[in-house]
Amino acid sequence: MSTDTHSGCNDETSAGTILDLLRFEVLDAFDRETFDGDAYWVWEGVVTDAGCKQWRANLKKLQHMNSSSA
Repeated sequence: MSTDTHSGCNDETSAGTILDLLRFEVLDAFDRETFDGDAYWVWEGVVTDAGCKQWRANLKKLQHMNSSSA
């Protein structure tokens, strides 16, 4: 699983409000097929840089744990 499939973690976006997730253009951007395959979705501007860093570290840790058990 790639940690960059839905890149909402970048310096170009700013954190919005939870209400921004209800805007039609945001809801229309949701890709259900990709979500079903990857099991996660990150909307741009929702996750802070610190949150992205921690999330990616956790994904790498889980990936390592999964690879080690195979």
